[in-house]
Amino acid sequence: MSQRTISYLSSFWLVLVLALGSSSAFTVIPKPFRKNYVRIVNSLNNKLLYYHCKSGDTDFHLKNLQPNTYWEFSFRQNVIGTTLYYCKFWQDKFHAVFDVFTSNEKFQKECGGDHCIWIAQEDGLYLYELKRQTSVKMHDWEINMNVTNHGFCGSCIAVTSSLLIRAKLLANSTPKQHSPSQVGYV
Repeated sequence: MSQRTISYLSSFWLVLVLALGSSSAFTVIPKPFRKNYVRIVNSLNNKLLYYHCKSGDTDFHLKNLQPNTYWEFSFRQNVIGTTLYYCKFWQDKFHAVFDVFTSNEKFQKECGGDHCIWIAQEDGLYLYELKRQTSVKMHDWEINMNVTNHGFCGSCIAVTSSLLIRAKLLANSTPKQHSPSQVGYV
């Protein structure tokens, strides 16, 4: 190789390293070798939070959280920058479904980095940004349309029973009586 070619290659690598090292340029490029975390926190008043999180190739199945507890999972983004995880949440007669992680730059800035912390509260679901130590309400709870004022959901009794059985097995708790409105409509 000629001296000129070596000089161009050295300059190219230097510019590339500097570009990847700067925070604004680096956030656009997926970070396939760094771990990302999603945490679900139950801050509901004495209520179980039921949730089901998944991606295109990972399914965490139905889980539940006792009040004032959390569950967390970690993963690495794919190289092409299309990593996406979403969750369905249920509590009482309410539900919500949304992306809890996506590889786009705007979303990662809202999370405040590699940790996305979602907090379930009575009035909605909040995203907690670690760097700024602030919570922002991102999603309201939606009322389950098939649940009546008495908590009866004719079309979701079988689904609710199945969810309750699985949730009890996951929690290793003694069986308790639950109405369909405590789990929510699937």
